[in-house]
Amino acid sequence: MNIRKPKYRKSIRTNRTNPFYSMIYNNFPIIFLVTAVISVPAMAAERQTHILKGNIVNLDGEAVEYVAVGIPGSGIAAISSADGRFWLEIPDGTADTLEFHHVSYLTGLVPASEYNGKDSLTVTLRPAELQEAVVLGSGAKEKTLVNKGARFPAAYGVYTPDRTGHEIGSTVKVRHRFLIKEFNFKVASNSIEECKVSLNVYKITDGVFRNIMTVPLYIDIRTSENPVSYSAAPSVTMILEPGEYFVSLAFVDCSDRSKAEWNEAGDLTGKAYMKKINENNLSFPLYFKSGYCRNTVLGEIVRSTFNMGLTVSGLEYKSR
Repeated sequence: MNIRKPKYRKSIRTNRTNPFYSMIYNNFPIIFLVTAVISVPAMAAERQTHILKGNIVNLDGEAVEYVAVGIPGSGIAAISSADGRFWLEIPDGTADTLEFHHVSYLTGLVPASEYNGKDSLTVTLRPAELQEAVVLGSGAKEKTLVNKGARFPAAYGVYTPDRTGHEIGSTVKVRHRFLIKEFNFKVASNSIEECKVSLNVYKITDGVFRNIMTVPLYIDIRTSENPVSYSAAPSVTMILEPGEYFVSLAFVDCSDRSKAEWNEAGDLTGKAYMKKINENNLSFPLYFKSGYCRNTVLGEIVRSTFNMGLTVSGLEYKSR
């Protein structure tokens, strides 16, 4: 994700080795400070690699869509396709465990001994436990749990087709039991075909993020040069107990054509590169509100002072 602000277009350079390099395009200085926290370990030029292709399925043998796959802290990561397929370029001799993350399943772990030297791999994920039913009682009051914050003037957060898995959102402290009814956000423009995003809610306990959405919530974003407002409701009952939460939005998929067009931008610079960004981006208006920029599978997280204007409304239940 990146920040777009035309006034600074000629003075900003991007760093494509950084997993959050897209965030620093046409950016305010504060974003440079945020992204400086994250870096990708450099791979030795002479180190050999191999391509690992895989399929992710559940216990019934059905494909699992949009699973975050990778090795934390390595810069090696991918998101599986809608039919559960993925591929990774892995340095030979890698000794770290591959991790597989999806909101509906327990984290999958594959030790290096099971994937090193192999060209293909099938991974079976086990379902996560469903939340227990909760009796809420009466006395509920309509409330907006998360609001946008103040608008970040003339600045936009931008996802490009290679930013799958990266998410940004707001933090909120819940004081009373809260039933989520609806999520709302606005897209400034979108030129990425068949664009799909996911909404996620994490409970933060002692710095650990635990996704509490047992059923994924995906939203299709249509192409448009004009702002479009979106709303979505969780398909299952979502109740937040008192505590701190992170509510976020992540870019998860787009058409093969958009991916191929973006890959052509790899060697472009200057005006040609900027033109390619304009032709392949999903942009959001930005707001000042505390939150995080995060990539789950890589274990990367940085505090941010802005968010994408995502709001959460529902019913608050105060104990009597």
